[in-house]
Amino acid sequence: MKKFFRCLAVAVLGMAFALPAAHSAEAAKMAVVPLVMNTEVEDPQGLKPIVYSEAVNKIFKYPQYDRADSDAVKKAALAQQDKLFTKEGLSAVCDATGSEIALAMSIDKFDWKEEAQTSNSPTTVCDFRGKFAVYNKITGKFKIDHWVDNATFETGALSPRYDWAHNELARYFRNLLREV
Repeated sequence: MKKFFRCLAVAVLGMAFALPAAHSAEAAKMAVVPLVMNTEVEDPQGLKPIVYSEAVNKIFKYPQYDRADSDAVKKAALAQQDKLFTKEGLSAVCDATGSEIALAMSIDKFDWKEEAQTSNSPTTVCDFRGKFAVYNKITGKFKIDHWVDNATFETGALSPRYDWAHNELARYFRNLLREV
């Protein structure tokens, strides 16, 4: 009887180690096109692409998503310049990089201004606009949005070092990417 329980325990432990490895699924390969900025959008510090890449990294993590080579994605995106935000353009990026999903985002307008209100604290009003497109090669679904973020924030009590505009842009990017 003792031998039987030992064999049963070994069999259960063997199954415990074998089942997780047998059930693993392959990660979806994703091509993330670098942030496309309009020529009129100023970015002297280069913060907008950093904000975008951080938002992408927070939403699309490694075990579920595997990234395509960034140089291949840039090369494929440059070849599709005028039609990048179309189904055919993102499909060509997927084909060139061997990806199942392609994601592209642009910033067409990035303005914010502080307005003095009648109350004691000033407010900051932003006007951010751009395009967001995603294509899933497996399902054939294509989605494009012309996004607009026109948030208002009371900035009277903030430290002058607080970069509300870029934090708002990062928040908006994360919300858009969660919808994918």
